[in-house]
Amino acid sequence: MNWKRVIALGLLGLTFGMGQSYAIDVNIPGADASISADKYQNYRVDTADTKILESKIIKKVTEDNQNKLGYDISNLPRDIHNTTELNHAIKYSSTVFILRDHGADIKFTMPYASIMGIAYESAGPHKEVTRYGGALGFDGEMSYELRPQPKGDTWENSGIPYKQLTADQLKSLLENKKMTLHKNNYSILGAGLFTYPTVEKGTWDIASYDSKNIRGTINFTMPNQPTVSYHLIYAMPKNKIQKLNQETIIRDTMSPLANIVLPSVKVASDIVPYTSEVHKGPFAFRVLKDSKLVKSKSLEGGLTMDFYKSGKIREIISVSPLSKYDDVKKQNILYNYLLAFIGSPKLSQGKPAQYATVWNDTLPGAYFEIKGDKYSLFVMTVYDDTHRYTYYMSKPHDVHVSNYKLRDIVQYVTYKNTKDGYKKMKLGFGMPSRAFSNNRVH
Repeated sequence: MNWKRVIALGLLGLTFGMGQSYAIDVNIPGADASISADKYQNYRVDTADTKILESKIIKKVTEDNQNKLGYDISNLPRDIHNTTELNHAIKYSSTVFILRDHGADIKFTMPYASIMGIAYESAGPHKEVTRYGGALGFDGEMSYELRPQPKGDTWENSGIPYKQLTADQLKSLLENKKMTLHKNNYSILGAGLFTYPTVEKGTWDIASYDSKNIRGTINFTMPNQPTVSYHLIYAMPKNKIQKLNQETIIRDTMSPLANIVLPSVKVASDIVPYTSEVHKGPFAFRVLKDSKLVKSKSLEGGLTMDFYKSGKIREIISVSPLSKYDDVKKQNILYNYLLAFIGSPKLSQGKPAQYATVWNDTLPGAYFEIKGDKYSLFVMTVYDDTHRYTYYMSKPHDVHVSNYKLRDIVQYVTYKNTKDGYKKMKLGFGMPSRAFSNNRVH
């Protein structure tokens, strides 16, 4: 018996007996005990609204093509699939943040698509913030802050032991902060403490900077990083806020933080012990610890492919020159690969996919996941100024390893030029194609 492989699979989480899923049980407004704690793992949003939009797309694609002279009606199912999948990826995908720079070591998921994102190494007048960033989506703004946390039980720089901190004290501390920005309109709509198994020193608050700018935050440390305080933030779209009363605003702002973001929080580097690093250009990917390089190919056009094998699990890392349609200035590379992925029967397999924009610090990447008839496919693609780098992993369904653990491996990419990405707007999955004709996008 290959004991090294058995141990590695144990670290990955054998799926036997792993069907148990816990509900959300946390004292934050909007928390819903009927929601499974692993809901964040579903990157594909299927709601009444998405179904209505999808039915409209199907109707339009059908009508447009039926009236097209010479159209082969046998292609209609393919065209419907491609169009609805493109809509899902752009408007209803998820956003994953993997932060390692500036002492961070965290991964978390937001249930909204990223149109664009940006990160900073400081927060201007807010000296206590050592790093912040986030992404803008159709459904609001998603952001994060890192702040220093004193050793011991004290909550941030308050001087108050966390175990003695009350909700009233927390609200007072937040209200009394000397706010440089929006100080005349700044107010705290609610604040409190919470406990959750994977984090420590948990607090939440929701602040109004003006009537259209209301931000909910969950704040915590992690057991392996007691001196880093994470602040994860969500703000609803301004046009939506105007239609709601304050009680609903508080509930709907905090709900995604309580039900999706908090359960998704994990230590990013947990995958390191059972993986090995593979360097390609300025990037480093992770393959399974016992994966062996079985062959390499160099194909016409400059495409190179390295093939790895770990039991029945296959991994491929490909490097291809950017095509004539790819424009680094317009940042259309992820969108172009999305079109290629959806349009490839071999990759998409005609199945509904899971889509996410993954931010490895300042680096945006496109993530795809397909559950096919015989195997699951995990794909992550990133790019630099000259090449696109894509990691493929396939796992047959009879291999009982957690798909979620394999997803964590594929999404984890390090970039030696991370520092160059600060203060630069980058595009995610959610940027509509019409924006790529605008030369002002850099």
